Amino acid sequence: MVAELILVPHPSGAPEGAKACARSVARALSGAGIKVREQISICSGRGDLQKAVAAALERSNIVLTLGGLDRESGGLVKTAIAQGLGLPLENHPDYYKAIQEYCRRTGEAFLPGDAALAQIPKGAQAFPSPAGKVPGIVISSVSQHIVMLPDVEREALALLREGILALVSGAHPEVTVTRTLRTYGVSEDMVRRTLAELMSAQNPKISIEQEGSEVLVRVTGKGTSHQQAAATCTPALRRMVELLGDAAYGLDVESLQAAVVDKLRKKNLGLAVAESGSGGMLTRVLSETENGTDVLRYTVAVDTDRTKWEKLGVPYRLLKKYGGCSEQAVVFMANAARKKSQAEIGVALTVGQGYDRKNPLGLVYIAVCDQSSVYVKKLIVGEGHPEEQDLVLDAALSRALNMVRLFVDYLPDHYMGAIPLEEALDGRTVTDLPGQEDSLSGRTLPKVGFWRKLGRNFIIRKADRPGVKVKKAIFILALLVFLGSAGYVGKYYYDAWAAKELASKLRDMYTYGEMGDYEIPKDFPKDYQKKFGALYAVNRDVVGFLSVPDTQMAYPVVQGPDNEFYLRKNFKQEYSEYGVPFLDYRVDVKKPSDNLVIYGHNMKDNQIFGELMNYNIYAKNVGKDAALAYFKAHPIIDFSTVYQDNSYAIFAIIITNAYENQGHVFDYHNFIDAASDADLLNYAYQLQIRSIIDTGVEIEPGDKLLTLSTCTYEFSDARFVVVARQLREGENPDDFGKDAQINPQPLMPDIWYQLYGGSPPAGLDARSSVVTSPTAAPPVDLLELFPEEREELGEETTQPETPPEEEESEEESEPSSQPESSQPSQSSQESQPSQSSQAPALQTQQASEPLPTPQPLTQTQQQASQSSAAAQPAAASQSQAASAPQQQNSSSAASQQSGKKAQSIEDKYANYVLDDGSKWKKQSSQSIEDKYANYVLDDGSTRKKSTNDENDIEYSGDELTVTVNGSRITGDALDLVSRAVQNEMGSSFHVEALKAQAVATYTYITYYNRNGSAPAVLLASKADTRVVNAVKEVLGEMVLYKGKPALTTYYAISAGSTASSKDVWGGHYPYLVSVDSDVDTEVSGYQVTKAMSRSQVASLLERHIGVDPDDWDPEEWFEILTHVDGGYVGNVKICGRSTAANGARITGRYVRENLLGLRSACFEVEYDWNKDRFLFITYGYGHGVGMSQQGANQYAKDGWDYVDILTHYYPGTEVG
Repeated sequence: MVAELILVPHPSGAPEGAKACARSVARALSGAGIKVREQISICSGRGDLQKAVAAALERSNIVLTLGGLDRESGGLVKTAIAQGLGLPLENHPDYYKAIQEYCRRTGEAFLPGDAALAQIPKGAQAFPSPAGKVPGIVISSVSQHIVMLPDVEREALALLREGILALVSGAHPEVTVTRTLRTYGVSEDMVRRTLAELMSAQNPKISIEQEGSEVLVRVTGKGTSHQQAAATCTPALRRMVELLGDAAYGLDVESLQAAVVDKLRKKNLGLAVAESGSGGMLTRVLSETENGTDVLRYTVAVDTDRTKWEKLGVPYRLLKKYGGCSEQAVVFMANAARKKSQAEIGVALTVGQGYDRKNPLGLVYIAVCDQSSVYVKKLIVGEGHPEEQDLVLDAALSRALNMVRLFVDYLPDHYMGAIPLEEALDGRTVTDLPGQEDSLSGRTLPKVGFWRKLGRNFIIRKADRPGVKVKKAIFILALLVFLGSAGYVGKYYYDAWAAKELASKLRDMYTYGEMGDYEIPKDFPKDYQKKFGALYAVNRDVVGFLSVPDTQMAYPVVQGPDNEFYLRKNFKQEYSEYGVPFLDYRVDVKKPSDNLVIYGHNMKDNQIFGELMNYNIYAKNVGKDAALAYFKAHPIIDFSTVYQDNSYAIFAIIITNAYENQGHVFDYHNFIDAASDADLLNYAYQLQIRSIIDTGVEIEPGDKLLTLSTCTYEFSDARFVVVARQLREGENPDDFGKDAQINPQPLMPDIWYQLYGGSPPAGLDARSSVVTSPTAAPPVDLLELFPEEREELGEETTQPETPPEEEESEEESEPSSQPESSQPSQSSQESQPSQSSQAPALQTQQASEPLPTPQPLTQTQQQASQSSAAAQPAAASQSQAASAPQQQNSSSAASQQSGKKAQSIEDKYANYVLDDGSKWKKQSSQSIEDKYANYVLDDGSTRKKSTNDENDIEYSGDELTVTVNGSRITGDALDLVSRAVQNEMGSSFHVEALKAQAVATYTYITYYNRNGSAPAVLLASKADTRVVNAVKEVLGEMVLYKGKPALTTYYAISAGSTASSKDVWGGHYPYLVSVDSDVDTEVSGYQVTKAMSRSQVASLLERHIGVDPDDWDPEEWFEILTHVDGGYVGNVKICGRSTAANGARITGRYVRENLLGLRSACFEVEYDWNKDRFLFITYGYGHGVGMSQQGANQYAKDGWDYVDILTHYYPGTEVG
């Protein structure tokens, strides 16, 4: 198909904007596979327009007009085209309403002339604009289309995406989006080879083309909506940027100069330009770029040495010695221009004119500097012929722009090619450094002397006799083998030596840092220990110093933005196979976290964590006796953080696997903070049964842990883990290690028994692990708890390769809406579902429910298992974190000093259970009636045994177990479900909605009870008769998927559609997918605007995202990149960042839950300049997965029964 564009200029005249719009529209058409004629007609009168359209229809399938549709133009285009085709204009009521709705939504005035915008040629299709008042209009025949669009780029592109592009391209159900990634400094062939792994994909489709000195990579995605099509491009673009590195400079930008201007504006930087021999080309190009004059602070042309001296103060002696086209001159020029204008960045370029030996044609020097560093490049372009001058200038311009771009990208750090400015001004040679000289001509200097002789004697030449050629070939081959081997061996020993030298220097800096031998940086935090000052000056990421006394293991510890950054970087952030010990990015060293997890490499020369192999009874060249002796000599680890000094006694030494293909994974690295004292003791139990050395050390509630993790080689991807606990006050380090002995039968991973034989200890296997720390970071698979369901759904359990990211928030969670009750004070309020409405129990601490965790075994269960082995206890629920265990025998504390063992593992960790969340007691033998007749309610009152009092609630005889305010309780199902429904909906909801809520609540609790867990719920103190009667009618009915209880999550109000569990929590459930719920748009509270001052938002972004928002235009602080099913916000960029300070990916859910506390993850962001505040317009209330309670109420009013409601919100299920 062929398209032709016709521009109709606006009466006020803005040709450049209209032309930019035409270019963008042409790119969009090309991306959809439509060829666009290069000829663009410009028509201003009705007659000219009719002639242009008629001519275009003779040679093109699509004629597209831009402009002439708005009120100011008087509808020129549609009037002229309708008249030319003999079609009358008709009022379009639907579009008239659409214009009014747009004005209401945006606050823009509805003017009398706006009514004419709703007049459409008869038979034409009107497309309401999502970005303005003016509609798009399409008149179609069998094979041709006339498309009329506004000439505002944003509006025109939005209309194309809304369906016009799909209509005219003939692909009605498919929308196409094309993104363009621009690169500089790499050849087309290099880009193709670099991106080879992506080139075979069909959606998105990738094409590569050369454009001047740049290479453009176009990524075209297809989908059923613009959002979906754009989303298909995103992973490929992300991978491209990763592969291309600094060569990729801009996405969907028009040019390199546009990218440079945009980067300078975003960082609020000014640019000063000094040019010599270029004809002011750089200044001209930047000035002509949109917003270019906003960043240009100073420009000067100094084509002669005299003007360089007069205008910029370049020393005359320097010019005489080195010439005006030299690296020394260009550095002075850039710095002088910067200082004259007080701009943050200075750039200078000199182009040789060929008038003397020091200024040959084709020689170019470029310098970019700020107040402390300078980046210099030398170019040799062409062969020195005068006719190549345009080639030289083009190369100089593009290279100068790219250097500014790189320099700005790396700020506030220095670009890797830059050197200190003072050194360059003092005369240090810059372009002699590796990589600082480029040749774009292919010229090489002739080899003379030694090199010519070497070539004659050893390089194979045509003139050589056959025998000589063979001898030279053998010699060259042998030489290459020798050099390769020598290089490899040499590099190995050099790396080892360099790592050891660096470690020695860092130890000295730590040891003597407080003695004044090193300068303390001005930004050194006041609450840090002064002895870390010298290390802090080298690396601001330092968090501590780790050592095993009397060994070579003594290293600083850093903490990066994730657990990848320091894998192959040393303390100076230089590449190194040795790396540096680093703290898990999720650990809070200041609080501190309950478990400080540190990773390090196991190096063969015992550096870094290689020293830990001396504890390994299975390691080669160690053995059991030597490992035990080493442990007894070194049972203590010292780890001083930047805040305080600590010593730790080694508690357990384990070997485990990292991936589930080798058996169940003991997830030690995710235990960061204990959910409760029971959680800590359970974790201690798991460690102790796995420890290869019985250390004699015990864990008590309140103890802090230190974990060292490294690789080991007993099997593929094995992990060697040393866990220690902090010494308590009064403990003597010399008292530890004496009673240690080899554990004759530690619990090992499944792969161990496959490789080496044997079997686990009696009653235990690799799944004897319940690591329930709430800091185990999302994304979490919702099916991870119940693998048997995954099998039923045809899915496989997977294990992340690295510890997943965690989303944390210091913000308070949203307040619960109070449901309407019978109390007079609330009778006038509209019933609003409680925001306690649950999500699956696998959420972070800020969710309304704790993690579902199995409870400790009762005495009866323990006795039943004694014949085989003592079963390990599991963690208590997260809400029990405040409780403190009390040992039955008060004298036991005296026997636990100095790390000596007083009890067996089973006695210490398996004999206690929580009763009400506040105390630990041995469990007594009680009947079910006695045990649960009195339990604590959420309001602090106590449920009494049932009597004949008429006010008592009826009991069904069916029991459920839930967690309420941290206490695990079991009670009558009718009572619990009725009070839960009362809390969620109140009593004013339609009876069918109450029934639907009752079935969903009963199913939700049963789902977790079936797997041994007690989900957290909120209960009203009493349920109204109307609610109880509704619950009684359906009690026992459940939502079933393939015959089993479904995970029936619910919440208050949807955003017009529900969300998918996969998009919100990462786990896919076939029945927790997005479905329509447009009835929610009719309820009160559907759309709510939250206003926050700019300073409030800035404070949150600084704390959670780690950016300085004041460097950005407030309208650019938030960029919504994608939307997921249901219209909820997907990925978000904040001030250019896509990850938060803790490494978590920024999504709509993160913004809602962890950053701003919004009602919903379906939101829009606006900035109000007049009041200096942000407006967050939210749609819906709650997480959006499963049943909308208000939606259920609306559907019930429309005549749906509870089965209709439940099967609608949980598709593919049945009620039974």
